[in-house]
Amino acid sequence: MKEEQKKILLTSKNATEVKRAAVAAAASDSDADIQMLGDLLATLEFLNRLDSAQDYRDTYTGLRLAQVVNTLADNRRPATDKVLLSLIDAKDYQANFLRIQILIHALAAIRPSPPAAIIYWDKMSVGGSLVAFDVVAALVENESAPAMSLFEKKLVDPKHDLNLKSAWLYQLVLPKRNDEPLLIACEHVLKGSAAGPEVQIFIVEALFDYKPETWYRGCSPVKPPVRLAATREAKDVMVSIGEYALANLKLAPDLKLKVEAALKEVRR
Repeated sequence: MKEEQKKILLTSKNATEVKRAAVAAAASDSDADIQMLGDLLATLEFLNRLDSAQDYRDTYTGLRLAQVVNTLADNRRPATDKVLLSLIDAKDYQANFLRIQILIHALAAIRPSPPAAIIYWDKMSVGGSLVAFDVVAALVENESAPAMSLFEKKLVDPKHDLNLKSAWLYQLVLPKRNDEPLLIACEHVLKGSAAGPEVQIFIVEALFDYKPETWYRGCSPVKPPVRLAATREAKDVMVSIGEYALANLKLAPDLKLKVEAALKEVRR
């Protein structure tokens, strides 16, 4: 890191140049640069130079911090993973709701999810949590085995509202319903004994149906992937789920037709 960049990170009061220097450090191939940035991100003094109190009145995506942490997440190196995981226990960083949201999403870049990330996500997504949706979004993005296990746990947790679970499935799972790890997780929940009939139907709907006018009121509808673009292995899981649903669940007539049509499509 050049001395000028280091000086900006340590002393500058200009938020724009601080962000620019921090993003450069986050994208660096130098572990020393990345560790220096990590040490700074754990301090309230640096965080306040990066974003003002006024900045924190908006959403987390508008913070300069978001660009810095997202750059760390995109820079796939052991050193960046270490920094991201260290922020879990950084008291100053964790003292703000928006910063927590940023980290929840950034941790999805680490695959497979390490125990520290799983514990953090689990802690942050207890029943009634305001960031449960963010956590499930990160789990669905990550798709590693530990993340999928936690996703299954959240889907069957009775402390989470059914409307929230349907939102997870319609908004987060549906656009990735060709992905084999996600399909396998949904199959586990569907065929298990803890989900309950409502969640079972939500899963079948998210995987085989699409009702943008009903499911996405007040927000931009997500779109399902082309089913034929799925791998053969993913299609096999789809068939297993569909056959189970037809044989064991009380499906509405229109949903039953959708499942049958999808099975015919993927069996070609």
